[in-house]
Amino acid sequence: HLTRFAAMATIALMGSTAAWADVSASGTGWSLSDGTLTLNSNSESEYDKIVISPEEASKINGFGTPNKIVVDRGDMGTTQFSTIMLPAPVFVYEDGLIEAVYTVGGMDYYDNVPELTMQSVTELDANKPYIIKFRDGKFGASKNITFYSVTGGVEPTDESSYATEVSGSCFSMTGTYETKQWNNGSSLSNDYGFSADGTDQGKFVRIQNNPNSSKSVTLLPARAYLTCTKPQLGNG
Repeated sequence: HLTRFAAMATIALMGSTAAWADVSASGTGWSLSDGTLTLNSNSESEYDKIVISPEEASKINGFGTPNKIVVDRGDMGTTQFSTIMLPAPVFVYEDGLIEAVYTVGGMDYYDNVPELTMQSVTELDANKPYIIKFRDGKFGASKNITFYSVTGGVEPTDESSYATEVSGSCFSMTGTYETKQWNNGSSLSNDYGFSADGTDQGKFVRIQNNPNSSKSVTLLPARAYLTCTKPQLGNG
């Protein structure tokens, strides 16, 4: 496994008071209505990606900073962890579904096992991947992740993926706005998916890969995964 969490820190901030009357717009994997930007990030969406072009971002920002961003995740059961990436900067809202949000700080070794060190943050940058922790028992009652305190304008997502290097390691954490799929098989890939449930919950697990396999591992938009650039990495 590849995750170790630092102490939590959160902040309570109120949302924007900008007036949004009868304003609406939509595009590939997103919609805007009365100041709420909704991102489609679930398996039931008609879209397999979220695309906000520079022109669309400019149009959205022309109305003003959104009051909130809603990430529609569909049915995620009772999972306590997930990954996330947003096209606008936001503050973590302490009293809601979210307990903490973490950024990758680096890598340490414990008993010769590589583990990522995670540092809690109070603000998320646009187009940067993070790990999110939900309050116990809260996510089972919700299909949406809501950020109430948007602190800046919406940025384009036309690059589709954005990587952050993990210092002192071969890894990078890549957030994607496009559905990514691996054919699941006996061959080890250099990609690690984040496990949201089961015995590996809260850990990045190496993905088996076989181009000829009919089974697959799927990562939906507005999420993230790890990649190691060294093919000779062991079975960690």
